Amino acid sequence: MRSESRRVRSVGLGVIAFAVAMLVAEVVSSVATGHPLGWYTQDPSATYGGDAIAGIQSQVGVLALTAAAAILFFTWVVSRSWTGGASGFLLASALLSAILAVDDLFRIHDDLFVRLTGRSERIVFVLYGVAFAAWLLRYWRIILRREEALLLAGIGLMGLAIVADILEHPLEALVGESLRPFLEDGAKFLGFLFWSVGLTLHCLRVVESERSPRVSSATGADPASDAG
Repeated sequence: MRSESRRVRSVGLGVIAFAVAMLVAEVVSSVATGHPLGWYTQDPSATYGGDAIAGIQSQVGVLALTAAAAILFFTWVVSRSWTGGASGFLLASALLSAILAVDDLFRIHDDLFVRLTGRSERIVFVLYGVAFAAWLLRYWRIILRREEALLLAGIGLMGLAIVADILEHPLEALVGESLRPFLEDGAKFLGFLFWSVGLTLHCLRVVESERSPRVSSATGADPASDAG
């Protein structure tokens, strides 16, 4: 009971510290840049007078990635005792999901990175390529399983979106200025969804793999006979 109370207290203090740090950063930035505080605290559609559903596809994609990252982190925490080395896949996938969500939310690769460094967004694509290659090489035995088909589809679609971004001008000449963003963002959106759903289903299988023996033990059933 005492350990649980300490955990709740520690988490609560962490949340308060994060909130205070963010509020202080907003005040400091407001003073430094001249932006009103509402510029940081309000939704962009309220700040700029835009439509609330503008960019809804991008927002749904970020929500899916955020949900997947949270589920992966949680599953990693609770399953480390029985998954052993395989738990690294959960943590690595959670970190990749969180990075993708933050990147898309704040437009890091195509806006913030370019403005702050003056360099091409393709540098970020190269870094993504290295990160995903390392992830694939380390966990290919898990990723290439038949039940991970949705995850593989998500990877392929996200790769297709990157190719469409790199080949922006040739693709625009081929399909037109209005259709090109739809194809690129559509591939990215589907990639985010398949990636998120595929990894969520993987987490479900991890939890069920631990639950099944316990249920069989409690009911006296034979897991082997159930599998048959």
